[in-house]
Amino acid sequence: MDIGALFHVVLTAVVFVTMLSLLVAAHEYGHYLFARLFGMGVEEFAIGMGRPKVCTWMRKSYEVESIDAPSGSPHSSAYPTDGSSALQPGPGVAPANTKLALRETTDFTIRAWPVGGFVRIKGMLPEEDGSETKLPGGFYSKAPWKRFIVLLAGPVFSVLAGVVLLFGLYVVVGRQVPVGTVLDEIMKDGPAAKAGLRAGDRITEIDGRSISMPFEVAGALDGKAGTPVEIKFNRGNESLTAMLTPELEKTESPILDKNYMPTGQMKRQAKLLARWAMKRAPIGVGEAFVMAVEVPVMVVSGFADMIRKPSKIKDNVGGPGSIAKATSDATREGIANVIFLAAMLSISLGIFNLLPVSPLDGGQMLVAFAEMLRGGKRLSLKVQSAVAAVGLTIIMMMVVSIIFIDVGRLTKQDDSAKGIEKPASSSK
Repeated sequence: MDIGALFHVVLTAVVFVTMLSLLVAAHEYGHYLFARLFGMGVEEFAIGMGRPKVCTWMRKSYEVESIDAPSGSPHSSAYPTDGSSALQPGPGVAPANTKLALRETTDFTIRAWPVGGFVRIKGMLPEEDGSETKLPGGFYSKAPWKRFIVLLAGPVFSVLAGVVLLFGLYVVVGRQVPVGTVLDEIMKDGPAAKAGLRAGDRITEIDGRSISMPFEVAGALDGKAGTPVEIKFNRGNESLTAMLTPELEKTESPILDKNYMPTGQMKRQAKLLARWAMKRAPIGVGEAFVMAVEVPVMVVSGFADMIRKPSKIKDNVGGPGSIAKATSDATREGIANVIFLAAMLSISLGIFNLLPVSPLDGGQMLVAFAEMLRGGKRLSLKVQSAVAAVGLTIIMMMVVSIIFIDVGRLTKQDDSAKGIEKPASSSK
């Protein structure tokens, strides 16, 4: 491995870890903020998982709530509400009829493994005797609707973080648009490659129809999969003609409008199997806001489509391997692509966590919602354990499936990448 390749690997690793850490921090801050707003004690705000703690970079102490102290009872984390610093008659002991302000401390930590994070709220573990509901400042001592909102806040903050990143990106550097009908990459053994097209060629006509934008190419090829069409294109100063037979793609893809934006419709389309050369075009603040807000809607639509048609899952999901590969590509292409990837991952993370499967936030929200319907009465520990066990099994099955999809996809990409022609390698 040469120095340049080694540097890229190290840079990709740094970007990958930093990006995931920031996305997790945004998600967990949502949980933390609303837990504090509802008077819950938060024991730890951790970035990373596992042991040991690399560092505790901040500690924050605060009052959770006031409690009535029985005479002579010890309260190591409680202090008089009158502002005095010591308890009477002795340290840590409350006299009769004393109001105590329960004080908690949150440790903000970095853990050893940069693969996630968590917020540990006081009293989140259910007990057989239900004593978690009586713990002052505890998670389960609060009404189910408050717990529901605390759980919802994490996914919402993930989505908001992604939208904010996209909005800032669109305002500062604009959005990617095609450079007319100039080809950038040609897929090995695809229709464009077989017709002799090269990276850098610009398509001008299809079957006598004038072409200047990609959406016009899609329209000219509509319904012509497997049918030879005549393509005229410019290569430098030359005007050339070739016969090309489009291929029908195996899965549906978004239909794009004249602005190269999804129309919301999906269809199996006739393809050249080539990518367009792209550039960034400036857009206004209003358009940037609308575009950023539309992305979560499209992601939800994509999730719903996969639920309706499970056969699409293998083409639309990815695990750590796919994310690492995407990070490597984005790092090579520049900071704007890294920010775009981070935004999409954050939005996807938030929406994925809403799935009603424990231990995801959505699964715990489902339990809180059931308790709301029961008038605040807790589900039995047996029911909670059963829900958690089923959810964990589903999650493990999903993880294993995604790993298999990752391996297959990355192996296929390694093989196909050898046949992709880019402008730098094309000969004129």
